[in-house]
Amino acid sequence: MVHFAHPLDEQYEALEPVLESRGVDDVLEVSLETLEQGAREGLAWEALESRYAEVETTIREAMDTTEASLLQDPAFVSRVHRALITASLYEYAEAVDEGDFTNVVEYQDGRGMMQVGRRMLERQGEIFGATEDAEGYQALLDAYNEALRAWPSAEAPAEPVMSFGELSGAVFRLENLLGDY
Repeated sequence: MVHFAHPLDEQYEALEPVLESRGVDDVLEVSLETLEQGAREGLAWEALESRYAEVETTIREAMDTTEASLLQDPAFVSRVHRALITASLYEYAEAVDEGDFTNVVEYQDGRGMMQVGRRMLERQGEIFGATEDAEGYQALLDAYNEALRAWPSAEAPAEPVMSFGELSGAVFRLENLLGDY
């Protein structure tokens, strides 16, 4: 249930002005609220599944309002990746206290965002020059993989695989590579 509240509680406010400027804020907010409310009511997944699908559709429709030229612009796409990995790092910081996982939900949120970024990168090879600069593109993939080592599984391990400092260094290397675009 907690994960269904995450988009509204932690992400929506920062995105709202952009969503509003594109005329998709109300529809997205309502679909997110409907999903969150169902989860709060304890509905089974079977009952939530259609609400989840509605949120996914609404998000895709919101994304479709982005200019095609931006979606092919390496600098813009790179900034999207940097926002995701920075958010993932902050989620990890919230999950760990004095070397122990104390907030598994934040661990899982960070893992999910980092995985989304990695999958996006796989689909965006052409934007990042996978054909022209296979070595540079592979370095990006490798840097994502290195940072993802902090999240080895959906359930938090007994103790962190990477310290916050180690993850911060891995994220910095990834951000640095993305900054080349």
